[in-house]
Amino acid sequence: MSNIKILIVPSWYPTKSNPLPGTFFREQALELSKKVNVAVLFIQEPIRIIEFSKLFQKKIHFFYDNSIFTVNYGYINWFPYCEFLKIFLYRRAVIKGYSIIKEEFGKPDVIHAQSIIMGGFGAIIINDQEHIPVIVTEHSSIFNDLFNSIRKKIAYNVLKRADYFTAVSNSLCNLVKCKGRNQCTVIPNFINEDKLCFFLEKMSNNSIFHLLNVSRLVPIKGIDILIRAMEIVVKEKKILNCHLDIIGDGPEKEKYLSIVKKLSLENYCTFHGEKITEELSQFYHQTNALVISSRSETFGIVGIEAMSLGKPIISTRCGGPEEYVTPDVGYLVENENPENLAEGIIYVMNNYQKYSPQKIRETFLSNYSSDVVIEKWIKVYTDLMIKK
Repeated sequence: MSNIKILIVPSWYPTKSNPLPGTFFREQALELSKKVNVAVLFIQEPIRIIEFSKLFQKKIHFFYDNSIFTVNYGYINWFPYCEFLKIFLYRRAVIKGYSIIKEEFGKPDVIHAQSIIMGGFGAIIINDQEHIPVIVTEHSSIFNDLFNSIRKKIAYNVLKRADYFTAVSNSLCNLVKCKGRNQCTVIPNFINEDKLCFFLEKMSNNSIFHLLNVSRLVPIKGIDILIRAMEIVVKEKKILNCHLDIIGDGPEKEKYLSIVKKLSLENYCTFHGEKITEELSQFYHQTNALVISSRSETFGIVGIEAMSLGKPIISTRCGGPEEYVTPDVGYLVENENPENLAEGIIYVMNNYQKYSPQKIRETFLSNYSSDVVIEKWIKVYTDLMIKK
């Protein structure tokens, strides 16, 4: 194990009270900690005064998550509509949280921020004080839609000042460059190759072709498009030996359930809610193919999860998945086009034997496994330390 010390500053991260956001940041930090020393500083969203019960809860939590020293720092925003105050309080929280990190973990060699808003801003605040090299990895296109002038200034400041900038896909990297950051390198997301129990044999029971979608139930994930595609497959094409399992939760759930009921697809589409990793692995094992129906996707972790298990993917042309859904891995369809998505589903059903689980997994191992991607990160960290 290297003696390099990396401080990760994520923009979102799982906490005891909110365990779902940023779980993949934690998983990646745990993988990275096998090769280098890692600490995490997460500044939570401000507690609003209307959340009265939280006002008297402990605001600072620091602990060891396996070998990772982690600081979760919350703060109260008494005037939630005052953006200047919010930024001031965030800055103060970063400085206080970092002081705890430095005392326990020591001064980091590199700060690695996950996304510009707000992790990148937090990294720059620490850099102002400690002059530590800053890497920013962009995961989201949200900074492209910033209407708040203060946050827009923050985003451009981070773009300008970061020592090294990466994005998780070419489409996102091109967006970063359009915002004026000439240096941007693509380093993809990764998962542990054994994160999910993997079985590389084909499904033994071919009577029902199982499709799986894993996503938050929000408009950008295109679940409405996927349901319409299932209507075409089942009702128009009369293909009855298929079933769609949808894993996830979100504000649009009732709307999507209503659409399924209206189209009389209850026997062909099932919503299962959120699932922990162990339960999710069972669904992956039972499925024949993953479907990504998103309107926009900067990467799509679920895609490489499916690849790690040798499962083919049917995906819309929505950004990130276009880079790993090759003809050997799956089938790409037009965005926001239920007819074309239905064609893709039918194509994969009819040509299922052409997709080799071994070849799909080998593609994953060569490009998106933790060992391969972490080696790239260690080289970036080392190069930055030398330049410092």
